[in-house]
Amino acid sequence: MTKPLFYTNHFSRVLAMAGRMFARRVPIGVVSMLVCCSVASADPTEKDVVASLDVHQACQHSGHLAAACAGIDKLLTPRGPMYQQTLATPEKLPINELGVVYAKAMQLQRYAALLVIHAEPAGVDYQMRAQSHLKTVRAAFEAARTTERGKRQSDLARQRLDQQLPAIQKLGKELEALVAKSQWSAAEAKYLKGIDSLNPLLGWMPANATRKYLAPLAIASKIDAALRPVRIEAAKQQLTAAIQAIAPDVGSLATDMETAVREVGASGTCTIDGKPMSGPEAILVLVNRWHAMSVACARCRAIEWAAMTVGLRFPVPAGYGDERGETEDPGGRWLVAIDETRAYMHASLAQLIEADAQRVSADEALALYRNYIDAIAQASLQLPPDDRYLIFNTALDSLVAKTGDAAATISGERAASRELLRWRRRVADAEAVRRQNEYVPLSRAFRKQTAEEGSYHGFVPPLGTPQNSPRLRGPLTETMPESVSRLIGQNVSTVSARPLSAEGVQFVSRYDNETFATVRASVDLEPFAESLRQDLRLSPDQVPWSWDAIAALNSTHRRDGGYGQHFVAMGGPIRAIRIRSMITGIAANPAIGNHLDCGEVPVRGPMDDFELGRVMLDCEIDARWVQHEYFVADVPEE
Repeated sequence: MTKPLFYTNHFSRVLAMAGRMFARRVPIGVVSMLVCCSVASADPTEKDVVASLDVHQACQHSGHLAAACAGIDKLLTPRGPMYQQTLATPEKLPINELGVVYAKAMQLQRYAALLVIHAEPAGVDYQMRAQSHLKTVRAAFEAARTTERGKRQSDLARQRLDQQLPAIQKLGKELEALVAKSQWSAAEAKYLKGIDSLNPLLGWMPANATRKYLAPLAIASKIDAALRPVRIEAAKQQLTAAIQAIAPDVGSLATDMETAVREVGASGTCTIDGKPMSGPEAILVLVNRWHAMSVACARCRAIEWAAMTVGLRFPVPAGYGDERGETEDPGGRWLVAIDETRAYMHASLAQLIEADAQRVSADEALALYRNYIDAIAQASLQLPPDDRYLIFNTALDSLVAKTGDAAATISGERAASRELLRWRRRVADAEAVRRQNEYVPLSRAFRKQTAEEGSYHGFVPPLGTPQNSPRLRGPLTETMPESVSRLIGQNVSTVSARPLSAEGVQFVSRYDNETFATVRASVDLEPFAESLRQDLRLSPDQVPWSWDAIAALNSTHRRDGGYGQHFVAMGGPIRAIRIRSMITGIAANPAIGNHLDCGEVPVRGPMDDFELGRVMLDCEIDARWVQHEYFVADVPEE
């Protein structure tokens, strides 16, 4: 079977060889090959802010292609400013390397196109970089040809091409023979070897002068036309396999939930994954499973987004497309899975508590209630705020009713705690709103500061344009330097954040409108926790009788003394930024996925403007203040 992909020969040599070619005089026509270098995810504090987008590597060879692109681009990027500075004095141009630089830019363009076929967002950036490199080196060729030395070099290139014309014509006939036998990959390999050796010479020719030498190789377009659909089909299969590999078993969660309700209602215990557990323990396990399923669905949806760009289509769940009159919607089936599971879990978690309450005796009810509110307090931190009360409060009423004489006391404290916490939440929200006059929401700052203006293309159209989804509008090498200067130091606020580090000083904000942030905030919340305890009328060793009060107190402690500090919002200056792909960010970045709430996805609604170039902002912030759900605290500067 003919191999559909041709990569190996182009990734086999040492990168240092390519580096050395610029350190010495290089004869015209010599082109070194590049080796893979690592293109890995990095945090926004890295020095290389112009690094390209991460790769999801759902398709074979994507990582190697991205590494090859990064290696070529790293060699070519410093030459752009140097060439531009010497265009006015072309005698200073390093003409001995221009041909090789041109050949490398052509290689970069080729590899980038293959990345795009693999539905890799980095391919879009590298295509733009290749176009920029080619534009610069062509201008350098034009300027060089105005000098005596450049004219000699151009004439020499033409002479060598004329000398090689019989060999070029022979190559064309060999390609035709291979094509006649449908040996497409062999034909492509032979063509690429030939064109890579010719490009350092062809670069010296004006555009209208290259036809003579390229005409014998015109069959290359037929080779590409034959291999492109093969590559696309291979990409489709690999993308489909990648989705299947991470697709959650939604049905198993529903089955285990149903089993838990039935078994807990009968005996007070159930078995999940072969482990016996109580109802409260099952709550924690099942909510964790629900969260993992939500994250997996979001990732599958992102890979389907990528797959759509290469023409892959997926079935629309019954009733989903009919409502909008659509026949296709990328990722729609995962939205249905998330929404249906959310509705099912709402009902089933409540049923679990109610089933346990019906079974338990009055003597056991009080201890069981305590176990449930402890578990719910912890599980609630993975749920959207509104869901917490909808799921648990009414269900707990049936258990409270079984506690006998304690029922009135518990009900009274639950009602009082709920009212107090509601009041404190309003006060905290008002204080946060006042502070946000000086700390712009991160998503708004991103759009405002990176809107197109003058020669700066940015990531969004000019302010006031209705369609303003951030996307690549130029190579990151050109866009990022000014983007950094526009965003660094801006006072911004984030949406809710969860602890990232065990020591409790690093937090990750939830994804919000193409932005998320890592926030540093070392703050002692014990004084605020004590104030909260006093308002709740709790003695130092007294435990609340409401799950929301327990969650409120435990979320003020670092992980060694609670669930880790959780915040509704945080504010401070941006200290570092990195642009990431929307697709790979959602599909592969644990900082985004692991901090979603159960039943949520980063992007909802129809993705009508699907394209690989959609991006998001990843930044690092030094917090100056934090908003807990029930108070606001200043963060001391270190």
